[in-house]
Amino acid sequence: MFVTLQSFTTGLLARQVGKPDERTAALIYHTTLVLMTLLYNCVWWYAIKKKDLLEENADPRLIQLLTREYAIAPALHLAALIICLWSVALSIIPIILLYIYFALPRLSEKKINDKKTNTSSIIPNINA
Repeated sequence: MFVTLQSFTTGLLARQVGKPDERTAALIYHTTLVLMTLLYNCVWWYAIKKKDLLEENADPRLIQLLTREYAIAPALHLAALIICLWSVALSIIPIILLYIYFALPRLSEKKINDKKTNTSSIIPNINA
């Protein structure tokens, strides 16, 4: 539900920038982001508690890394919501930091790539 609201709240904020209702629009926008990421994390937490929803051989360390990574989004969105009470313009900083964080290679991806590299080095090269 919040995913569909995202485009509406983004448009609302864009139309109100520089106008008297700018702060209200930003509060609605950031509240939507906070709720969306909290609900996403709830779905994730439910999935990791119900072991039959994950692959049988899911690495517990990878699940722990992903859980930590996913927890960053609600924290930064909440920071943006709080900052927006003071300055709407500065409230975009935590959002930009979040986008940069998720654009960079993450620890979980590095772990998966390292695991693939280690596995491939154990398998003998039959072409040699």
